[in-house]
Amino acid sequence: MGPHHVGGDQAQVEGAGGKIIDNLLVPQNTRDFTAYLLKIQQAKPDVVATAVGGDDIKALARAGRPAQARRQAGLDQQPAGLAGCVGAPDSLFGVFGTTWYHKLPLPGVADFVKKWQAANKDGPIPVPGNVSYNGYMATRELLRAIERAGSTNNVKIIKELENLKVSATDRMQHFDAYMDPATHQMQQTIYLARRNAKPADNTDLFEIISWTEPKAAADDRCRKPEVQADALRAGADRSTPLTTTAAVHLLQPGRVRSRPGCLANSNTRLPACSIYFRISSTASTLGLLFALIALGFMLIVRLMEQINLAHGSLFALGAYFAMQLMGPRPPFPAEIAHAWLALPLGWRYAATLIMAPAAVGVVGIAIEFCMRRTYGKDPLYGLLLTFGAAMVIEESDPPDLGHARLRVAGAAGV
Repeated sequence: MGPHHVGGDQAQVEGAGGKIIDNLLVPQNTRDFTAYLLKIQQAKPDVVATAVGGDDIKALARAGRPAQARRQAGLDQQPAGLAGCVGAPDSLFGVFGTTWYHKLPLPGVADFVKKWQAANKDGPIPVPGNVSYNGYMATRELLRAIERAGSTNNVKIIKELENLKVSATDRMQHFDAYMDPATHQMQQTIYLARRNAKPADNTDLFEIISWTEPKAAADDRCRKPEVQADALRAGADRSTPLTTTAAVHLLQPGRVRSRPGCLANSNTRLPACSIYFRISSTASTLGLLFALIALGFMLIVRLMEQINLAHGSLFALGAYFAMQLMGPRPPFPAEIAHAWLALPLGWRYAATLIMAPAAVGVVGIAIEFCMRRTYGKDPLYGLLLTFGAAMVIEESDPPDLGHARLRVAGAAGV
């Protein structure tokens, strides 16, 4: 999703006399944006443009700054749809894109909303949002394509959809829409919106400030034969080079490993040896990891004749200590925390590598004092004690962490 926006955004920014400072890749399902926010604070850009969707953008909205500060910073977002915003208008900030709004003053919109409300009286979504609208339109055009093809054969249906053109009236938008056969993306009217400061009702959350025709958002690069033929091979590496060129992009890589926004030529395939090498290396890595865990267990059992089930939780506890020390709100008094955050990132990183293991060592010593009372007794006592300690450590983590994958801010070159 994210890399597709880079080319267009960069052209617009540079065309207006600006420059891109950095591009930051954000893994999908990210819930902790501390590392990215720290990098943004260090870069001090004028604008931060995000291409992050779903629940990830909500996590980003909650991270680090109050809503007013985010709006003042010019942080743009791409909301998941009106359903995620109703009842929580503070989740809207900056300027964002959408393809439809239920209060557009266009023919058919009001009637569509009434029919939606009649069919979803008890539903959680009071009015159709951007996602609901596109879901309805996609389903409608798919069924129409099946009727035109006179078959459910997927190849015939795809050919029908590749030639799809829909009038602005039928789409309830400002411009006609069409399917781009090179990208299989529906090129439609793009609206820019912001939070509505004077809503007419509790669903009137957006203020549409401008719109553009579909051709302005088309990815012309994908029409080049050499780009299509090379898409899979060039896109196998999901990394995006960092550009040292005052805007920062937060990007979320798409699930398809092809050049951003392009369809790979069906005749182009990755070499079989490359696929087998990836599978083998992944399997070998996991196997060695499990072997290391087993060796750790056996080492403790052989040397101490005790079964310790807490060492994995202690490892996680060290990671949590490191995350807190490297985060924007370190666990220190206000004056010490301010001085700590003023230190260069590399110094804090090096100090954290010492402080986090030392803190875990203190917890380990406390568990060891308790374990000594079980020495010489049935190993089951030690097993139960360490199992209980592991449960206490796991349940002591703040509830907002959940099971998300978190990332600690690293120093340059690490």
